[in-house]
Amino acid sequence: GIRDQNKAARAKYAAAKADFAKMKNEYNSARQDYLNAKKKFGNKDKATLESARTFILKADKATIAHLETIKSFVEADWSLDQSQKDKITSALDRDISWLEGKQSEIETADRAGLIAIGKDIKNYWNNVKVDLKKYIGEILNARSSWVLGEADKAENIIVKNIQKASDAGKDTTSLNAF
Repeated sequence: GIRDQNKAARAKYAAAKADFAKMKNEYNSARQDYLNAKKKFGNKDKATLESARTFILKADKATIAHLETIKSFVEADWSLDQSQKDKITSALDRDISWLEGKQSEIETADRAGLIAIGKDIKNYWNNVKVDLKKYIGEILNARSSWVLGEADKAENIIVKNIQKASDAGKDTTSLNAF
């Protein structure tokens, strides 16, 4: 049932979040290794090139892990209807596929190619960040709408109960003041 689906979605989100934390640590470590190699050997050394390759590959994988986390968050959200979820997850899948496609390029690129790929990924990420904010906005809007709908239901119940009490001859003047 729905409860089991929610449990599975939450578990998937928790796993994606843990995977992202792991990938982020690997990215930070690879970044530091690259900076150390650059400082020690200079920009044109083979060791620097290989550490740059690892760094860009880890950046790509960390970005994918982040998008997988957002995707799991969207899938686990209770306020979005299925068509909204499908639209967002489909867009995230396209972004993930684009980033996955860059991995083989990263593995075979020369120094100039790595620089170009790094710039491509950074530019792509800057565009994706805007979309992610939009998706989170859609979730917050759906949740706000749900809360307002529930408040309207509660108001109707309260008004009916006040009317019942009034019809039964109870003094409801203080309740009607609200």
